[in-house]
This record gives sequence, structure tokens and C-alpha cells, in this order.
Amino acid sequence: EGGGGGNGNGGGERSITGELESCAGGMYHFTYTASRTGHYTLSLVVGRDKTLVGDANFPVEVLPGELSSQKCGVFGGKLGTGTMVYGSSVTFGLYLRDTLGNYISCEHYKRGFSHHNITEVAVYHEASDDSNHAVWNVPARVGRCRDNVYHDGALDVLDGVMDVTFLVPRPDGESSAKSTTLDLEVRVNGRRVKEGPYATEVRAAQLDPTKCVTTGRGTKGGKPGQPRVLTIQLVNELGENMTSCGNAAAESGAASCASSSTKETCKARGVRCEWIEITVTTGACATAQKVELLEAFLQPLAEGESESAA
Repeated sequence: EGGGGGNGNGGGERSITGELESCAGGMYHFTYTASRTGHYTLSLVVGRDKTLVGDANFPVEVLPGELSSQKCGVFGGKLGTGTMVYGSSVTFGLYLRDTLGNYISCEHYKRGFSHHNITEVAVYHEASDDSNHAVWNVPARVGRCRDNVYHDGALDVLDGVMDVTFLVPRPDGESSAKSTTLDLEVRVNGRRVKEGPYATEVRAAQLDPTKCVTTGRGTKGGKPGQPRVLTIQLVNELGENMTSCGNAAAESGAASCASSSTKETCKARGVRCEWIEITVTTGACATAQKVELLEAFLQPLAEGESESAA
């Protein structure tokens, strides 16, 4: 009797089968097999009146069996559900199952570490016949275990989830600015997680204006007619300095930025707005593309207006 308290999968469903064997001398052997984890009471009755043996029940706990890589699964962390960035760190959840599909809670993972131990997790991509994308295989780091708690009537069901983190490799010999969809797989202890592959969009890191850095005397102003120099370092969303414009529209995440629209934006700010077109003349960004990654608005302060309000 009983069910899956604690981490249970049991409920009121029958989950034990047994076989009774008669031996000589009034002795019987009873063998039972549980298919679901949980806490049970084992009752033995004899005679026509079905009297309880020993006038007591036996408390029995059924623990999860050996960890099954194929029964485990993943969720969250953009794996199969979102967009990843080349060179970024991604964390997803790996939920734990035994060979019969029973939940393995964090407590049971620790108690049965010898047969639940996760020795290796890897995320990989296998190129298909019609794919030009490189094959890659990266190790992942297993972090903390946490229990997702579900309520089944009066029972709390604990579902153990391991945090797994990996670094999305940068493409080698491919255009990193191009967004693509890859069928990613997860391997646990050398065996593929059965529910994969996980179709996931992967793209290059884009320009993040909030992380860009401006330095130079031009930030302090100067005398009329005197050129002032600014140095602007473009930085992407991963906090990395951008060393090449590449495809300017893709790198900046903008479809286009025509001069006419820039002028109109300036015009809408009022007569005090002066529009300045920045022409890149040297370095990797000196291209003929009609896309401005940078615009400058020089706007005089009104009388009594503070610099912070400008």
C-alpha cells in the first residue's frame, strides 16, 4: 500500500508486483518488484481471516534506480526555445530520471551518488549532408541541483534539476554575422539525450551602444573653429571591443540607417539641433556602405539649463 511521497511518482496507482513461493516446513518466500519510487507500507496477512502477520506493517522506501541519460531531458536556457549568441555562456536545466522514468530528487541524487553520478555533459552539433556548418562538440559544466516542486493532492513531488553551463563556440571559417538555425544535441555520460535534437537559432553578438566607450578632448569641448577629436570604441553585447565593421547592418542589428532619416530625426529636435555626418576614412570600417553606425547631435544648452538635462 502507499504511494510516492517525497519525490513520488506513485499516487494511488498499483506499482508493485510479486510472487509467492511455498517452501517446505511451513515457510514461504515472497518476492516483490516496485516500479515507482516512494514510501510504502508492506502488509502480510495469513489464514482465512487474513490476520496481519506480527500485528504490524513494514515501512518500505523505494529509491530511484540508476540514472538514465536517455530518460533525462533539458529545458530553459534558450536551448531549442530562443536565440543564442556566438561566444556567450548559456545555462540550461537537465532534469533527472532513472531507467523507468522515475524522478530523481536532489536528495536522492546525493544519497545514490555512486549510480546517479553525472561524469560528463556535452553539447554538440553534427553537420548534415546539406549543411555547410562545422561540426562542433563542447564540454559543459554541471552546477547546483535544485528541486522543482509539484503538488499531487496531498503529496509534494520533487523533480531534481541540474544547472548545466556551456560556451557557444564561435564559427570557424563562416560568416559570424549570419544568423542560422542549428540542430543541437546533448550527451550525458557518453549517451545522447533521447528527446533531442533541439533546433536553436544562433547569431553573432550585436553592437550595444550602452557599452560603447567615448574618450578624448572632444568630450570637454573647445574653442570656436578648433577641431576637437573624439575616440569611440564600439562594443558588442558581450562586452567585447568590435574590431571590424563587417556587415554594418547585421553587426548593429539595424536594417538600414539612411542619411535622410537621420536628418529628419535631427530636424524634429528643433532649430537648435545641428546634424553632423561622420565619414569613416581609415581602418576596417572605411567602407562604401550607405549605413551610418554613428551619428552625432550637437545641441546648445538653453539659458539656465544644466548639462545633465542636455
